[in-house]
Amino acid sequence: MIHLNNISTQFFAGAGALGFDGFDGGHPPLVRWYKKPYRWLGLLDPREFVVITKTITGSPVKGNLTDWSFWRSVRRYGKRSIVNCVALTNPGLRVWVDEYWPRARDAGLKIVLSLQPSTLSEAAWMASYVRRCPELAGVQLNLCPNVAQTDLGLFEAIVLNFCRQVDLPVGVKFGYTQPWPELCKRLDGKLAWVELINAVPWKDATIVKGQVSPLAKYGYDGSLSGSDIAHYSLDALVEYKNLGLKTPVASGGGVVGGEASKLAPVASRLEDNVCTRFKLGADAVVFSTAFLWEPAGPNRVVRAYNKSRELQEINK
Repeated sequence: MIHLNNISTQFFAGAGALGFDGFDGGHPPLVRWYKKPYRWLGLLDPREFVVITKTITGSPVKGNLTDWSFWRSVRRYGKRSIVNCVALTNPGLRVWVDEYWPRARDAGLKIVLSLQPSTLSEAAWMASYVRRCPELAGVQLNLCPNVAQTDLGLFEAIVLNFCRQVDLPVGVKFGYTQPWPELCKRLDGKLAWVELINAVPWKDATIVKGQVSPLAKYGYDGSLSGSDIAHYSLDALVEYKNLGLKTPVASGGGVVGGEASKLAPVASRLEDNVCTRFKLGADAVVFSTAFLWEPAGPNRVVRAYNKSRELQEINK
């Protein structure tokens, strides 16, 4: 369990999975329409998760994601994986606070705002805007890959500077290629949670070694997410628990059902994948790509866990 602003959770909807507001705001129209029947039927209900927003930067970023040619930056790979090079397409913090946050807040959603400050001064400016949103469940700093991965001091300073200026729980999402064990040690006890891991850059994913990215024709490599990175995230979870740190950990990356390749096996059901992560010591699980492959799956898992807890209370 991870403790946030007046709530605790074991389940997050990962950054970008449900858009900027929990309702797929900012996603291409076809993606929104694909999920709408599940929303109408109550099979995809963002109120049952803590929703981490798609990452917001200080200024708007055009990025690579477009409404009607999104396949140039997001493509299917394998059975249940995706390659993407969205490049942080977002409207900027001012627009998010004015337009997206009111909708999510008024709908009663539990929102964690994902931010990416790249300098100390930008972190301070972002904190001033976050203070306008005291109802947020928390803030997650997504500092990869724009902060120099070798400058651990800068990374640590940005996080701590931000934490000092907001009265909300703060977490950090770490990227696969970052020296996250050292960063976790430096920040242990100073965060509400850490999330491991982000999508794996195509060039670093050994499972696709020697293969050409599906996005190469558009000039990108992108990063891999979904079932084919499950082994990376499970290895990271085990390594984190072996460090003996006290900061709670949310396990993300490859939290999907279905079979992956033989080099990166994953449980055949989403429920089994989630159960494995809890057994390995995760305090929470982060659903991301699962919302594309089986939009009703994450809510099904959450409801089963909630029912299980209710039965345990009844049987005490």
